Amino acid sequence: MRRPLTAALSLLLASGVGLTSLDAASADTPVLEKPKPTTKVVTAPVDIWKASAAQTPGGPVDYCAVTVFAVFPEVAGFTATTADYVITIPGAAPSARSDVLAAPFDDQFQWGPLARSAPTGQHQAVLGGQPFVWKAGSGDCEAEYAKAVAWYSPTVTITYGASGRCAAAINSYNAADRAVKQARKRVEKARTPAQTAAARAQLRSAKATLVKARKKYQKKC
Repeated sequence: MRRPLTAALSLLLASGVGLTSLDAASADTPVLEKPKPTTKVVTAPVDIWKASAAQTPGGPVDYCAVTVFAVFPEVAGFTATTADYVITIPGAAPSARSDVLAAPFDDQFQWGPLARSAPTGQHQAVLGGQPFVWKAGSGDCEAEYAKAVAWYSPTVTITYGASGRCAAAINSYNAADRAVKQARKRVEKARTPAQTAAARAQLRSAKATLVKARKKYQKKC
């Protein structure tokens, strides 16, 4: 079953094409890569938190807060920038909202005597501004909690932007990818042996740069 392939390869080598020409031809082989995105999108849960405490240590439980959190994962090389969600108020059409996010987010949340930390490996951010706070004789915490559950969408869309060394690695990779594509076009447009040789040499160099940029991207992102 393998003899025809062996014979064909022997004939190719005997005809003078040789391994050098094969290597040169491989320079024209497309690099099956795509530009690396500078943003990522994740769907995360909305967590409506109700907590009670005493305003004074040892006193009665007379303080309650209802807070709407977006809880989203840490993404290596990327930082969360926006949270998009929907609020549906009874009697009104659903309203799309977008909150700007910034590190360190609300990972260590403190409101009066109440505190909450983000889960390990994740972040949290308060949606819709400050929480509703109930103090003895000034509101109904249970009613506010039920209202928040009814109003807020169960999920939030978190958009991340590349940051730091990952952002630099992505920019380097995409620049190298463009250089490979441009070099490949020069090979296609070459008309003389000298032009072809020069274009192929440039393409091989561009591919080598792309390989380095890919390794950097994989390391930093």
